[in-house]
Amino acid sequence: MIGILITVQINTWNENRKEQELVLSIFEEIQEDLQSDIEYVDILIEGFRLQEHALNSILSDTLEIEDFEKNHMLIYAICSYIPMITHKDGFNRLKEISNSLNEEGLNIFNQLKEIFYHDQFIIDNVNTSLEKAVNDNRQFLVYEKGFSIVNFANHLS
Repeated sequence: MIGILITVQINTWNENRKEQELVLSIFEEIQEDLQSDIEYVDILIEGFRLQEHALNSILSDTLEIEDFEKNHMLIYAICSYIPMITHKDGFNRLKEISNSLNEEGLNIFNQLKEIFYHDQFIIDNVNTSLEKAVNDNRQFLVYEKGFSIVNFANHLS
């Protein structure tokens, strides 16, 4: 009888330890996801600075159509964008096991959930704004600066 109780306790202890290891590995994955997102945002910020510089040059008339024809990167700089996409694999894994989390893990999950959902709302709005800005830039080049749609399409392909 005592042997059965000890075996049950050892099994329970092993299951709890495995669950804790799983939760810890998921938290580490979330940390890696967030670090990747930070690095990605840093790259995007540099791209936005290039776009800002190119747009300011156009507005101050220091860039002409010929500059775009010589340097196709200028076209990409102001007429395209890379949408912000977050890494959520770790968070999604945590969400899958959220029913089995202890109180501390559940508190952390709820805080992360607020952050991820709130940030996604902001990211979606920023991506929509960027898409609109890119379309406005294209319209500006075509209608205000006289960049023909045919030339424009050729440079983008």
